[in-house]
Amino acid sequence: MAVAELCTSLAHDLRAPLGVVSQVLAELGSDFDGQLTSEHRVLSNLAGRGLLRLGRIADKLNLLAALESDDFILRRGPVDVAALVRGVVASAVAIEPRREVEVVCELPEEPCIGAVDADRFGRAVGEIVINAIRHACSRVRVAFDVGAGEAHLAIEDDGEGVAIERHTTLFDRLAGRRSRAGLGIGLSLAHDVIVAHGGAVALEASTLPAGRPETRGARFVVSLPVGPGR
Repeated sequence: MAVAELCTSLAHDLRAPLGVVSQVLAELGSDFDGQLTSEHRVLSNLAGRGLLRLGRIADKLNLLAALESDDFILRRGPVDVAALVRGVVASAVAIEPRREVEVVCELPEEPCIGAVDADRFGRAVGEIVINAIRHACSRVRVAFDVGAGEAHLAIEDDGEGVAIERHTTLFDRLAGRRSRAGLGIGLSLAHDVIVAHGGAVALEASTLPAGRPETRGARFVVSLPVGPGR
């Protein structure tokens, strides 16, 4: 079976039980809301976050299948990229909450219109934000600026950074890495989707104060064409 077909099948097989469990949790919460203790609510929230993570895995498999197929097409439309990023960051914090990590957004209030596939570009940015949250010691910063027809989105953390020997393979699928958590495809998917939009992703050293002595976190800079005709 081809990679695209396998990923599509796996995503479908995940979605079916996810839908059932989500519905059951929603009904239990509704029927017994008045009887739930604080401990019950904590457990319910944990279950909800677990479902969000499983749903994200299914989404990643679907995106991988699309990228591996011969007919990958972006469904572009005029989108306020700054507002999209703001929503993506909020979703990432909900999926990957870490009480010891502060996520700071420095995003413009005025619209920044770009011709993007909102769903896929949002997923790409979400992968980078979640990666930053996971590796941060205490702080993640998401900053956005626009100039000369191009938007620049910087996502940085105060973690240990990326080892030099990994720089050349960081955006490769299933490349070797220290952590065995996850599928090992998130950053590669983000890179490919951003490049498909005519953009680029660069890895730099974080500008945040070091979270631990003698370390420097990672800073991912996403460049994206914006403005009329883009």
